[in-house]
Amino acid sequence: MKDSLRGVTSRLSIGVATAIVTTIVVAGGLAYAATENVPNNSVTTAKLANGAVTSAKIRDNTIRAGDLAPSVRNQLGVPGPAGPAGPAGPAGPPGPAGALGRFAHVDADVGGSTLINGRGVSNVGRVGVGQYTVTFTDSVASCGLIATLTDNDIGTSSNGEISAERDNNNTVRVRTFDSAGVAEDTFGTDGFTLMLAC
Repeated sequence: MKDSLRGVTSRLSIGVATAIVTTIVVAGGLAYAATENVPNNSVTTAKLANGAVTSAKIRDNTIRAGDLAPSVRNQLGVPGPAGPAGPAGPAGPPGPAGALGRFAHVDADVGGSTLINGRGVSNVGRVGVGQYTVTFTDSVASCGLIATLTDNDIGTSSNGEISAERDNNNTVRVRTFDSAGVAEDTFGTDGFTLMLAC
């Protein structure tokens, strides 16, 4: 009888031991699989329990405005899209005269000189035989000077020569000569035109 019980006990002990070892190995493998072998992107929203993701589990600076619902963005004061353009403002003042904007068209002879037409001119005058001055309202220091003899009526100006030079910052001296280069006033309906290239 004792021998029979000893055999049963031995068989039970081996079976129980085998079952225990098997249970431990299987449980350990499942635990390892549950913690170490989770494929990327395999945890879906449906598998997350409510409240499983908390603030402490979100890495700082990883949530952007686009990840939030519109209602949440409005509460945070995130800027919205740009509004429509406003109406056009009033027109500004006109700019200064262009490069050839200032000029003087002068009737000049022995009796003096008269400004027929011009822009930016404050005064004209005769200062000597064949010498006239044209004073502008602004500096001409950086301007090129272009002078030509003109007939102020319908016709052709008399033969002659002309030159222009700066007298001071605002004044240009115009000199007229006959065809031989001798200083001479223009006469009749003749005169000159002076233009500035600034």
